[in-house]
Amino acid sequence: MTYILNDCMHDIIEDYIDDLIMKTKIKGSNLAYLCKILYYLLEYNVRLNPKKYLFGILLGKLLGFIVSKRVIKVDPKKFKAINEIPPPQNLKEL
Repeated sequence: MTYILNDCMHDIIEDYIDDLIMKTKIKGSNLAYLCKILYYLLEYNVRLNPKKYLFGILLGKLLGFIVSKRVIKVDPKKFKAINEIPPPQNLKEL
């Protein structure tokens, strides 16, 4: 994905393996960017999974993060297990 979209979209696209997040600060530019991204994906014969599409979200879970208009934070479920591990009691446990 980095190779396909690097030249044209590296400033508005975050890619991780097979996931893409498009983010823009200019209101109203999303549709134009989306069309351009879809054009590049079509050109490189990339298939998309319709079950994973999210458009225009104000709050959602993406790539293990809670994303909103103002903040991106780690999903609490991701670090719950780590928080519940008791601290080591001796050198061997450490």
